Amino acid sequence: MTGCFPCAAVNELLKTLRAAWPMLSRAIRSGQVLSPQCQLETAGPDIHCDYDVAVPMKEGYSLTANVFRSRARMQASSPDPVIMCAHIYDNHITPALKRTPLGGPPQQYRLIPQGVPYPTFSELTSWESPDPNFWVSAGYTLVNLNLPGYANSGGAARIISTKQGRDYREAIEWVGQQDWCTGSVGLLGVSYLAISQYFAAVEGSAKEGSALKCMVPWEGLTDMYRDVACPGGVNGTGFLNFWWNTEVKEALNQSVAEFIANEGGIPPELISKHPLMDQYWADKAVELERIDIPMLVCGSFSDHELHTRGSHRAFSRVSSEKKWLYTHRGGKWSEFYSPSVQELVRDFMDHFLKGQSNRFESLPPVRLEIRSSREEVRDVRWEHEWPLARTDYKLLRLSEQGLAPEAPAESEYCYDGQHGRAEFKYTFTQDTEVSGFMNLRLWVEARPSSTHPACPDDIILCVVVDKLDSDGQQVRFNGTVGIQDDVVSRGYLRVSRREIDASISTDWWKEPKGSVVQPLESGQVVPVEITLCPTATFFSAGEGMRLVVSSFETCPSPIFTKDLTSNDGLHGRRPVAQLKGPERFFYDKASYTGTHKHGGPSVTGNGLPKQGYEDLSELVRRDHVQDDELHRQQRLQSAYMQDEYGNFVQVADDARVVKEASSPGQVPRASAAHHSAELPTLLGSPRRRGAHAPAQFQQVEVSVKQAPQYEAKYEAWPMASGPVAHKVLRTESAGWSASVPGVWCLVGCGA
Repeated sequence: MTGCFPCAAVNELLKTLRAAWPMLSRAIRSGQVLSPQCQLETAGPDIHCDYDVAVPMKEGYSLTANVFRSRARMQASSPDPVIMCAHIYDNHITPALKRTPLGGPPQQYRLIPQGVPYPTFSELTSWESPDPNFWVSAGYTLVNLNLPGYANSGGAARIISTKQGRDYREAIEWVGQQDWCTGSVGLLGVSYLAISQYFAAVEGSAKEGSALKCMVPWEGLTDMYRDVACPGGVNGTGFLNFWWNTEVKEALNQSVAEFIANEGGIPPELISKHPLMDQYWADKAVELERIDIPMLVCGSFSDHELHTRGSHRAFSRVSSEKKWLYTHRGGKWSEFYSPSVQELVRDFMDHFLKGQSNRFESLPPVRLEIRSSREEVRDVRWEHEWPLARTDYKLLRLSEQGLAPEAPAESEYCYDGQHGRAEFKYTFTQDTEVSGFMNLRLWVEARPSSTHPACPDDIILCVVVDKLDSDGQQVRFNGTVGIQDDVVSRGYLRVSRREIDASISTDWWKEPKGSVVQPLESGQVVPVEITLCPTATFFSAGEGMRLVVSSFETCPSPIFTKDLTSNDGLHGRRPVAQLKGPERFFYDKASYTGTHKHGGPSVTGNGLPKQGYEDLSELVRRDHVQDDELHRQQRLQSAYMQDEYGNFVQVADDARVVKEASSPGQVPRASAAHHSAELPTLLGSPRRRGAHAPAQFQQVEVSVKQAPQYEAKYEAWPMASGPVAHKVLRTESAGWSASVPGVWCLVGCGA
């Protein structure tokens, strides 16, 4: 009918409203729509902007960039190093160009809750980009680039791809050759502006004389399939729909049909077109090992549903010799635009783009923020590695009494496959910092129910870890996209996608392969492993941790809904005591003969050689009943004892540590007295066979003596510095062990 919207337009409008409604309705109720949560500053008088500068591509089209320069330095013909960002969001949408709602900030600040204090930036700043006010005054030129097919850039529009990375890298090299650039370019930006950095960085090497000198990806995913489209094999239906309808589609400079021809579908449809990890998704996963330039990456603990995994994966896997990790659990944008972060990033850029000596000469690589709650920051300190080498990994088992280190009696737990959940609690008896990755090991089974008589062939597990105060009430934290009632950590798994990709997994981070489907059979009990998002959370004595395993999202993030429609029937789980397999549960120490139920290692007793534990249990110091005597004999090399890293420690007659060397006869690296010594902080570091212990040393109180055979003692005593440390006398090493207090991480729960 004349005067009416076409049906297609109406449908698209309804899709947009549905995608944005959870956030929009909250923003309307709170008044944020009319009072955006940010502060705008006027543009500095020294800033000159050249809009829509054409950046030629060798394929024949041009990209467009806004270039912000200092008027004073332009008059002096003085070139600057360049801060650069690239994205799909249209760099014209700024208050200065009157392209934003009501002449205020970008629309996202009217929808998404921000951290306190609210972010402050200038009217020249587009969504998630560096602020020209800050960077021009800091002695830089700022380049804000539209990627191909968006705003008024030429080329074909895509999302998160290697082709975008090649074009971005070509633009970087063009910028480096301009007379207003010194030839040094550093990359900076949030979210998509971080993702694009990764793809540009893999397209060259620091050794090739490139203009690209360093990068600061502030919270960006690095594997689209595993991080957001299908985390744990569970289809992420919500965000891609929201993102397409509110941010991507409006920035296209070509038709949706052309976009589909380039990309193969619109973002909400991609997971249905490519349900498994295939070449399409491989093109959207960064080859992180190819990145070798200096990097300062923000890996927040508050972006579980989008960027936490990708950022921590980047820090772990890039080849850069100079890399730093900045962690926090505040608001994404309030943190990025905060004065302290901008000064830190400026120092980073000054060091690698201007050659100025500053704190990055000797700054430890990890800035660790530990929170007690959403509002309370317990501690901020700089560390030498992540995860922490001195982590004391704890193995907690699931039982009817909750989470406990003791092996439970054999039992099982069932819950409804659509609305069911099971909870397991642990109460801390002393102040404890839980910093690092958590891993959950379950044995699961799907069963029919009265409402679903057919046995399901799949299970979706939603897992969260909560903090409880001393009264048993939930303690909440900042979460993804402004969520302010988040949990400590979370993870997902579709059981039919349970196979782990060994090529990219570590002892402390298990990555699902995603390309293999293994349906469940009736009565089949299978092991699964779920790595939860990393965290740094402080628990006071008397406070608790609650593990929730459920068939639905017990703490949902509104726009990050998951497709859980395959959940039905009953979910059953059997507790197991250790991570390697169910045989760890089905033995009695007093009569154990090495018999294994439901599979397990192919050994028939405790006298055969064993090559080492290949699962997370080797992170936990405990008495391996199966072959502890064998371990004891193997690790004693004449007068030497072999530690967890393959290093040899000489043991005197009274079992005092005389010296430490990487092999018998080598020059000792440290000496020890009988009662106290400067010893390497070995306890809790992820074990890599053949690797040396960390170079860092820490003064700890130690009592060194040989442990009696088949006996393990665990004692505690106060250190001079105050906290409680642990003295662990282990059977399998027949020697010493020492731990530093207060830092530990859950590595497994049998259930």
